[in-house]
Amino acid sequence: MSYSIGGITVTDPAGLDAAVTEKVDEMKGNGATYLGEDHTQDSITNAAQAARALIESGALGEGPWTVSLSGHSNPEHKPRAGWSPDQITVSVNQAPRSA
Repeated sequence: MSYSIGGITVTDPAGLDAAVTEKVDEMKGNGATYLGEDHTQDSITNAAQAARALIESGALGEGPWTVSLSGHSNPEHKPRAGWSPDQITVSVNQAPRSA
């Protein structure tokens, strides 16, 4: 299924996994039950790991950072006629600071 998870801000990359889990749980509580599918959760986990690697690389400077994860995941990650192909998009931005 397709997913889009935004509104995640972290000051420490070690806290990203917990922040993503909290956001996903919040979305599931609001009816996004598809986020509980194994293949979708696998995709989200991999996207979060990529975001964390970008933050930890130092390429985005000091935090805090905002993270958005989106993508599509098919059951068993196998292509299906008429369905979107698997894909993952990761966006990590250095959060704006007060002047």
